Amino acid sequence: MDRQAGDPHRRSTTEPETGWEENERAKHQVELGILDFGEKLTQREIEFVDRLLSYHGEKSPEEVIQWVPRISINPDGTLKPSNDFVWHANDGHEYELKCPKYPSYKGIRRRLRDDLAKGKNRFFIDLGDHHFDFELRRSLTRYKSQRSIVSLFVLSDNGTTLTEV
Repeated sequence: MDRQAGDPHRRSTTEPETGWEENERAKHQVELGILDFGEKLTQREIEFVDRLLSYHGEKSPEEVIQWVPRISINPDGTLKPSNDFVWHANDGHEYELKCPKYPSYKGIRRRLRDDLAKGKNRFFIDLGDHHFDFELRRSLTRYKSQRSIVSLFVLSDNGTTLTEV
């Protein structure tokens, strides 16, 4: 399946998020063809997968990404924290996905801090249509160097730019 910028299945993340109906969400998830182990991905997660697959071009979905099932359950019945996906096309490690609505350092830092406290250390930030500007890059580079972050990638400009911080 070609994923062109004009593809009607690609949604702009700067448009107001009205949310997909369940049948539309399920359809998009199936169309992407990723291994998801029955997980219901959110609209933002589906849009991220679409952009990441577009970035990697001709590779098949299973060569790029595999969603991590959330099967560990706490005694109170809640799900234990898990990372979101394995990035096969890069290094085969598990990554935690962050999809902020706006590319603000303060918001991204807060979300990373919360997951660092849970022991997560590999992150992938999807900025959607937004550009990864110099100021945000500089701030995240500094934050990464001061924390136990092993790996931090940022996908921006609607999936056309991938930056390792």
